[in-house]
Amino acid sequence: MKRIAAAALAVAALAAAQPSFAQSKPAKPRPITREWQCDNGRVVLVNYHPRRIREPAWLTYLGNRVEIARVRVDRSIVATSADGRIHWTESADRATLEYAGLLDAPLACAPKPKNPAK
Repeated sequence: MKRIAAAALAVAALAAAQPSFAQSKPAKPRPITREWQCDNGRVVLVNYHPRRIREPAWLTYLGNRVEIARVRVDRSIVATSADGRIHWTESADRATLEYAGLLDAPLACAPKPKNPAK
């Protein structure tokens, strides 16, 4: 009888130690950084939280890192800096950067190709 009770206790302890999938929380999405290759050969980095459109995002171009506010417009994301000097429009496979005082004309960009695994 003691063996059966001990075995049942051991099984119960193992079952309690196993994580329950119903109790586990899904992983929180983390901010991501997308790299865009522009027509002039430069790279634009845009860092944002994918599910929190109202949170500030960051755009980096030529070493200038600026906070931008994003809004969804149709199927695109439009972002503007607080001072209005930077305007970024992004869709799935193309983007445009307007940077007053730094660029004379809007700059077209495309997603930077990922490096193949070696």
